[in-house]
Amino acid sequence: MRDDLQVRDGFLFYQLRTVIPESMKSFILVKIHEGHQGATRCKQLARQYYYWPNMTTDVEYRVLSCDICQKHQNAKPREPMLATQNPEVPFQIVYADRSWT
Repeated sequence: MRDDLQVRDGFLFYQLRTVIPESMKSFILVKIHEGHQGATRCKQLARQYYYWPNMTTDVEYRVLSCDICQKHQNAKPREPMLATQNPEVPFQIVYADRSWT
């Protein structure tokens, strides 16, 4: 890991990711989790830009301790689209989506 660390413009990087000091972890966790996108997406974002030891565990704990995320995690899945028969001639079956009105 030592070979992958470098300092640029006063910032410490691990490979291409910024190393976050202990004092900034909670701030970064809040920013990563702002959109309440779930544990998987938050971990993807964190791994893309940041690094600190036990980062994955910290992100998972943050999402698991969020009431909003827990409320939506168990939401019912959307109903599947209903299959229809193919018409035999043009305009035999006509559908209109009126959800925009």
